[in-house]
Amino acid sequence: EKPYPEVYAACFTALGQAAAGTQVDRAKVCGVGDSLEHDVHGAHANGIGSVFTANGVHCAALGTEEGSPVLPEADRLQALYDKYDVQPQHVMPGFRW
Repeated sequence: EKPYPEVYAACFTALGQAAAGTQVDRAKVCGVGDSLEHDVHGAHANGIGSVFTANGVHCAALGTEEGSPVLPEADRLQALYDKYDVQPQHVMPGFRW
């Protein structure tokens, strides 16, 4: 079941190897995703910060369109955070390609 702890462990191992075997400073790592239940919760459960990309899977609940460059209203965001009992450290509309 997501979030998969093994995925985070593999990432921390790879980061440690890239940094010549030094300890990964989790304060400098964050998880990014559009699912509060999986991505944001997974980041918090694994001791790292989170960036919620709001205009993805939750866009209907937030009253926005998927991929919109505009942030949803703050009260809608907070209501959704409360529903999933999670508070991301940062929020952004999404990625633009």
